[in-house]
Amino acid sequence: MKIGLIANNINGLGGIERVVSVLSQKAFCQEDVIVFSFFSATNDETGPFLSSKVKVVHLLDYVPKKFYKNQWLKKTLLKFILLKEIKKYLQAEKLDFLITTSPWANCFLHFIFPDAKVILCEHGCYEFTPVFYRILRFFTYPLADAVVLLSSFEEKKYSFVSKKKRYVIPNPLPFEAKNQSACTEKRILYFGRFSEEKNIFALLKIAKILKEKLPDWRFDIFGEGPLEKELKDFANSSKLDGFVFFHKPTKNVQKELMNSSIHVLTSRTECLPMCILEAHACGVPSVAFDCETGPRAIIIHNHSGLLIPMGDINAFAEGVKMLTDNAELLRTFGENSKKRSRCFSVEKIRELWMQLFSELLNEQ
Repeated sequence: MKIGLIANNINGLGGIERVVSVLSQKAFCQEDVIVFSFFSATNDETGPFLSSKVKVVHLLDYVPKKFYKNQWLKKTLLKFILLKEIKKYLQAEKLDFLITTSPWANCFLHFIFPDAKVILCEHGCYEFTPVFYRILRFFTYPLADAVVLLSSFEEKKYSFVSKKKRYVIPNPLPFEAKNQSACTEKRILYFGRFSEEKNIFALLKIAKILKEKLPDWRFDIFGEGPLEKELKDFANSSKLDGFVFFHKPTKNVQKELMNSSIHVLTSRTECLPMCILEAHACGVPSVAFDCETGPRAIIIHNHSGLLIPMGDINAFAEGVKMLTDNAELLRTFGENSKKRSRCFSVEKIRELWMQLFSELLNEQ
């Protein structure tokens, strides 16, 4: 069985790149897999997730540099030039399945008429997608052979796609840690992009409350993004130095989690947050706002973590403090989160994918 996986940029540090990496190297390791990376070239800095054993086609290798160094051309023409390039590969490779994880490719891939069975994967929250793509989705998604959603909460929003074409397959664990955190380090972690949908300023407002209540703890924030300068200015004006520490995105999330006790997430929208899966894999409980989809698909409230009413920063701070004040409860939550993570093991997720492939092949 020959499988193609499409990613925007396999050299990136984002959650989708991690998913593509795990699927290609672990879940689909017994198959013939090719990863097509739209916005990367062979001489780019190699990402931390994908091994050299996986065949990768970097599509920017086949595009004149003027098309992706010029910002106007990059935003308008490049995507369609890349679709033309991938069509050449698809005609030569004779794939059985083509799985795309790129939001824009999900909408435009149909126009190149691949011979493979097309499976569209959604990794973002339905409402957060720009209106233009939401309209396109309405017309193009029903044409796919299958649409994969990350949770039953998201699946309900795609009623415009035939029920028999909709499949719920969560992301697999990005890694399976042999050990787990002892949850004794007085350290809270956040991993994520500094952007509006991540509700990042609420994170600092919570930190401001906690600084007074947890003077011997520290709050480490890993990330970057468009709001980075404003975020750091806000932290300075709120006198969070000595408690909040900013770091660039790390390639070793597991190491950081093993040396922490609580993971936090304040997003307004999520689909199936990889950072919570990673925290659970390391036995670190998560405290998150209970946005419409995402955290609630992983966290079992008052068991493997806490789901806080959306936007209530005082309740969020109280939830974190409740865990820091009770070492036994924190340890129990950590053990429970480790057990919960096994529901997302590579083996379990592989079974769901193999079932999907089998059903599509039987339709022929």
